[in-house]
Amino acid sequence: MKRLFLLIAISTLASGCATTYQQKGFTGGFSETQLRQDVYRVSFNGNAYTNPQRAADFTLLRSAELTKKNGYSHFVIINADNRISESTGHMPTYTTPKYTTPTITTTTGQIYNTRNGAAFTANSQTTGGQTYGGETYGGQEYTMQRPSSTNTIQMFRTKPAVGFAYDAAFIIRSLSQEYELEMPVSSVPQLFSKSSSSAPRSMGVTKVVKCGWYMKNSSDDRLTSLFTEAQKTITDTEFENAVESENAVLQQVQPVDREGYIEYARQSCVTLGYDM
Repeated sequence: MKRLFLLIAISTLASGCATTYQQKGFTGGFSETQLRQDVYRVSFNGNAYTNPQRAADFTLLRSAELTKKNGYSHFVIINADNRISESTGHMPTYTTPKYTTPTITTTTGQIYNTRNGAAFTANSQTTGGQTYGGETYGGQEYTMQRPSSTNTIQMFRTKPAVGFAYDAAFIIRSLSQEYELEMPVSSVPQLFSKSSSSAPRSMGVTKVVKCGWYMKNSSDDRLTSLFTEAQKTITDTEFENAVESENAVLQQVQPVDREGYIEYARQSCVTLGYDM
């Protein structure tokens, strides 16, 4: 899995975005299996923010890319399978700390004379002792729906004379414009070298992941330089494990906590020496 796509996966979770057009990873994406020289099974799996139409369109787009990549011009969908899978879960629960206010007893008195001698009256009043907290929040059940789309396609050198066939070049141009895709995923550069696995570790991988997330969501053009520097000291396995761990954290970040997470990510960049 390319590291750039792992970082994109983090940003989609944090911002509540649909799965981007990417190779299949933690948040979904496309995959394909070649069944014959001119036949592929192409799939796209979306996350809970992805609508079924988006999944179907990205399956179609990947089908068109494979058609052009293999030297063909048109393709026909032999079989299509669109599904929605459901899963349920519960939000985390949190119980506020319980505390009791201090108890204060105030006594006032008065001495006065009567025919029978001195008399004394007293009045006591107690305040405090109220208990606060102990409320439990969260625990609500939620349902997540994730769409998937699979096409089995056959590719052709020229448009078939019979039946409907997709023009691969037209599909790529049309869907790229609709979803504002600048380039096919296959042309995104590999920013991390596999040969870096033996390099000494000097940059904190978690800080790099958080800072990279912040730079990407801020459209900071220093993102590439961050990766270039990190590849010298961080292995692919370390990076992938850190991204998976950070995704688990981001799933628990509530909207009210988002600003705090953004600041935490920004501070990670500052710690790495970037002027933010």
